Amino acid sequence: MANNRRAPPAGLSTAAGVAVACMLFGSGAAAAEYQGTVDDYVQITQLQARYDYALDNWNGKAWAAVFTANGVFHMGATRCIVGHEQMIALLEKMAPSYANLPPQQHVTVTGPITYIDEDHAWVHSPIMVIGSAGFVRPLVAGTGLAFTGAYDDTLIRVNGRWYIADRSENTKTADFKPPAPCAPQQPQ
Repeated sequence: MANNRRAPPAGLSTAAGVAVACMLFGSGAAAAEYQGTVDDYVQITQLQARYDYALDNWNGKAWAAVFTANGVFHMGATRCIVGHEQMIALLEKMAPSYANLPPQQHVTVTGPITYIDEDHAWVHSPIMVIGSAGFVRPLVAGTGLAFTGAYDDTLIRVNGRWYIADRSENTKTADFKPPAPCAPQQPQ
């Protein structure tokens, strides 16, 4: 008879094994690092999907809503946007420039999630933007691959839901480097 069970997402089998060992052998077993749950994984992947969808539709309120109230979006190495108000203003300012261009589609692939503890995590996720003629240089006018890179995210759980506390665009390396501190700026 074939085994039709799927393997759990990375890291969950270890956490489940430690939980079972603790139940069977008592609290004498060493405490394990937090490995995340299926709900954590689903929330984080949906968080990234909502981010992409909001940008593709130039919806500043929906885009800002995936961040904590004082969340930070680092735009390259020198500029950052802090808080919902600035995020909404940035997209409202940019949207008219893209109104007559072919639609774009952001594609984020959730990378490995490193859980710091139950309420804090970090993830490095590859990204690409497809189809916008006004975004960097497409391969063919109006279509094609416009941008690739990665996001380095610091995530935090607030009232049971995951949010982005800090997102950095990363186009140079997959190695995590904490972003430089930034002060709130007005959208340019």
